[in-house]
Amino acid sequence: MKEKILNNITLKLLAVIFSIVIWILIVNSYDPYSSVTFSGISVTLENGDVLTDMGYTYSVLDGSRISVTLSGPSSKVTALNSSNVIATADLSTLRDNSDYVDITVRVVRNGRAVEDVTATPSQTSVRLGIENRSTQTFDIQLTTVGEPESDYAILNGSITPSTVTISGASTDVENIALVSAVYDVSGLNHDIDDTAAIMLYDSSGNTISTDNLSLSTRQVHYTADVSLSKEVPLILTTSGKPAAGYKVNQISPDSDTITISGDSEVISSISEIAIPSDALNVEGLSDSTTFRLWLEDYLPDNISLVSDSMVSVRVEIEPEATGTVTLPSSAVTAVNVPDGLSAQMSGRDLTVQVEGSQSVISSLTAEGLSATVNAAGLSAGTQSVTVDFSPPSGAAVTGEYQMTLTLTRQTTTTAAATESRHSTDMDSTQAQADSEGILSGN
Repeated sequence: MKEKILNNITLKLLAVIFSIVIWILIVNSYDPYSSVTFSGISVTLENGDVLTDMGYTYSVLDGSRISVTLSGPSSKVTALNSSNVIATADLSTLRDNSDYVDITVRVVRNGRAVEDVTATPSQTSVRLGIENRSTQTFDIQLTTVGEPESDYAILNGSITPSTVTISGASTDVENIALVSAVYDVSGLNHDIDDTAAIMLYDSSGNTISTDNLSLSTRQVHYTADVSLSKEVPLILTTSGKPAAGYKVNQISPDSDTITISGDSEVISSISEIAIPSDALNVEGLSDSTTFRLWLEDYLPDNISLVSDSMVSVRVEIEPEATGTVTLPSSAVTAVNVPDGLSAQMSGRDLTVQVEGSQSVISSLTAEGLSATVNAAGLSAGTQSVTVDFSPPSGAAVTGEYQMTLTLTRQTTTTAAATESRHSTDMDSTQAQADSEGILSGN
């Protein structure tokens, strides 16, 4: 028996090999071996809580998406697509002092592993950036962009919640300089009850991506009243007397108007906001002083403030000074001169006594006194009239001053000359019209 098996052993082995080759050729002719590559396969990270529980945070530096080549019988490979390729990286297998995690690729179809198909990834590991994890709580600042409809203002704005807790890599969290809830109010004329998205900014005002950060909330609830607004002047007066030899020179608020808002009927009746004089009490003062006023204290009921709630008022106090200004007749103007009369001022120069703050008195001129005489109701002739003055703020004229005013009626010669010129002008106009009529053939 043994001799029969070993007889012609070489030929028998060749026959077996030939049979195997023939079988492979037959199989391949019906189901040939092929391969296909899928790109953009996402790698899913598993067991990330292993790192976060130890106080670390991580991000994928390389290997978040890979290409995978599937090889196997054509009948199986051609029936697959990218959704059948599952790529994972188990962070629990991360070794100490390493930032690489191996990638495992499986081929699954209908919930079962596909046999006889080999999956080869373009790279075998994911590289992570691992940092200490940090958590901070930030105040949320409301920021509105745009402007509401004309003559409307936004009041009593509030957001809920007012803080947000942010977790992430220490370097990312420490880079946050401002947390703001941003809302566009362009063209609004009605109350606001809406949500506003939270934005993060660094110290240079650049926005920070929240992709790698965990926020306790990503939006806030924003409510506000939108009411009619109006700009009105701020009226300021002082009370009391400065120290002996001193006087108030000027009252200078950092804004002489304020914007208020409220019901249309109430706001339409307000033309100004007058601050009580006792709010600016200068009794006994010899130096300039700045007062800070909280404007809400002086607003009528049902009126709200849109502009800054505080105004700074600089009250300048200077030593009193006296002086004189020479006033020639040419510097005095006659006003309200009756029709048909012409006015001429005459008389000696007046020495006008003035008093006030030193800085104003030292630079005061005759023109600065704005001297006038009122000719209303006067008739032709020469008469003595009282001079009126309108000096600049911080100065006052003391005493009463008289000057001579001559009112002259227009003479007949002057009237005739005027009538002659008027007649000549009419004749010239008529002659021009006649000439144009002849030239046009009419």
